[in-house]
Amino acid sequence: MSRKRSGVYAYRVRKPGLIGRLGIPIVSFRWGYVGETTSFGHRDIQHRESQPWAPLIVACYRWHLPAWKPLLHVAETLVILLLWPAYNIQKNRWNPRRITPHEARMGRSAGGSLRWVLVLVLIGVAWAYGAWLR
Repeated sequence: MSRKRSGVYAYRVRKPGLIGRLGIPIVSFRWGYVGETTSFGHRDIQHRESQPWAPLIVACYRWHLPAWKPLLHVAETLVILLLWPAYNIQKNRWNPRRITPHEARMGRSAGGSLRWVLVLVLIGVAWAYGAWLR
C-alpha cells in the first residue's frame, strides 16, 4: 500500500536581479509560491520544469496534512495570507507585490534594471536643471 504525500507547500525564491544575487537572507529572498497537493513529488517536478520563476527557487517547505481537499484548501489560503507569495494568482490578487505570469515570463530583472536607469536619468536631469537655474 503506497502512502500519498499530501499537504501545503511554499517555495522560497531569490529576487531577480542584483539584489537576489547578493544572497543576503532577508533582503535577497522572498516567498514565491504557495500551493496544496496530494503528491509533493509530482508538483515539485511540474513547478521546476514549467514555471518561469523556477530558476529562482532556493527551497521548498512542506507541511504534511491529510488528503482531505477542504482541509487543504483552507490551509493553503491561510498560508497565502501569512506569507504573501509573489507568484500566486488565485487567492492573492490583493497582494501589491504580486507578479503576474506575463511579468514573470518577461523577466522582472530586465524591467527592474530599466526602471532604475530611468530613475537615475530623471534625477540627473533634475539636478542639472536645478544647477542651471542657479
